[in-house]
Amino acid sequence: MRPILAGWLVLFAGACNTTEGQVELHWAFLDRDSAPVVPGNTLTIPDTCSLLGTFDEQVGPTRYALEVVLHICLPDCEAGCDDPACQVIAPQVFSCETTRATMDIPAGDTPYVFSTEVVARQTDGDSCSCTLTSACVATPGARQRRVTAGLVTDLQVQQLLLTTLDFAEDFDANNDLHLDIATCCEPTPVCP
Repeated sequence: MRPILAGWLVLFAGACNTTEGQVELHWAFLDRDSAPVVPGNTLTIPDTCSLLGTFDEQVGPTRYALEVVLHICLPDCEAGCDDPACQVIAPQVFSCETTRATMDIPAGDTPYVFSTEVVARQTDGDSCSCTLTSACVATPGARQRRVTAGLVTDLQVQQLLLTTLDFAEDFDANNDLHLDIATCCEPTPVCP
């Protein structure tokens, strides 16, 4: 009996990860009056994958998706979070179909800096994308959290306020949510 117990203990000890912890992130999109958009209006809008609006003033209305990006950086890194040398891992882009994510992150002795941003990606035509500025979306400030090996670090619910959206006015009878973002988009270099 003891050899079997010892074998199980060795198996379980090997399965425990001593160099990584998990980070859990939840987010919710709200309109300018803090009314829930996603999740919350799941009978009408299950996700942020097919919004309709002006992405580029020269092109006119198009379909696009809103995706959440999580940046995890080292504190006090002089080069800033845009420099890969300051990133704990590459920025994590989460699907428009979800509002929750869990990922494995290297554990650290000091707290990491966690910040979120919202990216709009065209789903019609070319795959242009842009980071939304504060003129269209208010995101929480950066948070510092320590990631401990074998434990879950909960970043809590990130409320992403779409400051130009009024859900009651901008949701139409065709089940389309209209959100023009041309004035608050910072296009990536691949955009025409």
